[in-house]
Amino acid sequence: MGKLLGSFYLALILVLTGFPVRAATNQAGIVLTFDDTFVDQWYGFFNRPDMQGVKATFFVTQWHTLSSLQIEKLRVLQSSGSEIGCHSYDHQGVGSYKFDPARVNEYVAQQVIPAVNNMMASGFNPVSFSYPSGERDENYDAAIRPLLPYLRSTFSNNTKTLSQLNEVYHNSDSRYAYLAGDGIDNSYQNEFAEIEQALIHAKNNQEIITLYAHRIVD
Repeated sequence: MGKLLGSFYLALILVLTGFPVRAATNQAGIVLTFDDTFVDQWYGFFNRPDMQGVKATFFVTQWHTLSSLQIEKLRVLQSSGSEIGCHSYDHQGVGSYKFDPARVNEYVAQQVIPAVNNMMASGFNPVSFSYPSGERDENYDAAIRPLLPYLRSTFSNNTKTLSQLNEVYHNSDSRYAYLAGDGIDNSYQNEFAEIEQALIHAKNNQEIITLYAHRIVD
């Protein structure tokens, strides 16, 4: 997608939180997620010695296009505590189905079931789903949850800063079947200082902030 995540963003996250990414009672934290098929970049970054203990969720689309080596890299990431989630069969969003309630079963049959089957055939058991392009609909939620109970979409509001987006903050005392996150790729124009303030906001209010990105490049 041509979206970039600089290493300095993640370094900032680690400095500000002071502990590995996790959900714990009355503690601040980060749900850090990545979308698409940038497996080599994810592996190269998170498999470094200085990243041990840092976990993320990697939502993979187009599983059928991955090489055996890429699948093995995802297996290594999973064994280190990260989660491998589903991001549809070939990155078709609900918008491609016109958000039509009558096409819910069609979407599940074409975009969810074959994606899950491909992942399971490789030895993965996904429980979470990230909507491509953030195109979410509650009718589709209800149809997807029997297969993948945990859902992530996107939320943004150009009139507010990241620290003001209540929708991307969550309470660690609660369980959520749906999380909304905002993007920290360079193209989303959430500047470094704005991300820093959002992380400080989460820490000061003992909340969990959900963030997502795609690529990791030097």
